Amino acid sequence: MSLITGELVKYKVLPLWTETTLPETFQTKHNLKQGTWAKIVVQTGSLQYDALNEAGDILSTKIITPQHTDFFVSPGAWHKVTSLDSLSCFIEFYCRPEDYYPKKYHFAAPHRDVQTLISGLLSDHKRLNVLDLGCGKGRNATYLHAQGHRMTALDKNTHSIHHLQAVIQQENAEDTFQAHVYDIETADLTLAWNSRYDLIISTVVFQFLRADSLPQVIENMQAQTKPHGYHFIIAPVSSPELPCPIDFPSTFASQALRDYYAHWQICKYDEQPGTFHRKDSSGKPIEAMFATLLAQKNAALPA
Repeated sequence: MSLITGELVKYKVLPLWTETTLPETFQTKHNLKQGTWAKIVVQTGSLQYDALNEAGDILSTKIITPQHTDFFVSPGAWHKVTSLDSLSCFIEFYCRPEDYYPKKYHFAAPHRDVQTLISGLLSDHKRLNVLDLGCGKGRNATYLHAQGHRMTALDKNTHSIHHLQAVIQQENAEDTFQAHVYDIETADLTLAWNSRYDLIISTVVFQFLRADSLPQVIENMQAQTKPHGYHFIIAPVSSPELPCPIDFPSTFASQALRDYYAHWQICKYDEQPGTFHRKDSSGKPIEAMFATLLAQKNAALPA
């Protein structure tokens, strides 16, 4: 993935069309999805572009020829096109970098708190060495890589990792993006990667681990973090007053996750209600309390 024009990246190219194969859907009123730009490229002949309002009335008309090398249609813009003579054309689709992997490979959107972290507190941190521990299918890892960070994505699910590895290979991104099958409970992040990280994230993962493995897992994460590096963790919390409604192998007691980081600087810690992807018998997302931690390693701690 590379920036093509301004802050947009190209993620798809449609086949070449002629005046006889130009799809009917493009010749009638239509618009683009939010977050999608279209570049119309005419190689030979000419194409009439009509900008429309929602009612289908023509607002303006433009004739596109091979001399128009930068003709973009914006997200949501209603329009239609008409072939005027012998025609050869195609369309390229563009998006913002953060939408590249979802649009090209259909990854789910990243966790909104991960987006907030990267666009907020860590917005000035460039090319971080990041570990996504328990990456799942890769929605957060691909987002972080699209933001310019060097990624290592680990998960126990072989199918998910193999799919992610195939995407990385297709993108020729092996130098900046790794994905490996890894059992978090082994607590051995030096196993094959021999790396230390500026940021480790783990979102809604720890509840699947055995409770007796958590101290070693967190200690190993902390040991593999550079001085001044960050941990960002989201995990369900259970208490006698507000028990977690799903019987996971483990959940943190209130404030327990924070206690693991008593020797780090706590940048943020809260416990707030949220929902799982899993739904109850009525089809509603199951609600629970979740701890969100952002902590920074003190420089005085061992590297």
